[in-house]
Amino acid sequence: MDPRCGQAIHISKYNDHVEEMSCLPLQDPNVANRCPLCKEDIPPGPMGWKQHLISDGCPNNERTY
Repeated sequence: MDPRCGQAIHISKYNDHVEEMSCLPLQDPNVANRCPLCKEDIPPGPMGWKQHLISDGCPNNERTY
């Protein structure tokens, strides 16, 4: 996991990912959560997840109907 963005990175791409520093830094959990599917910052807390996954629909979630 990259300590800067908090995303899981495949080990074969980890060094390149860290060196590029092109990812967005992870925000404080009181400010935003980061969706691991679309890598977008979403509103904090359980309601933020519900909004992102159910109401808005994550664009990279195959279960979004």
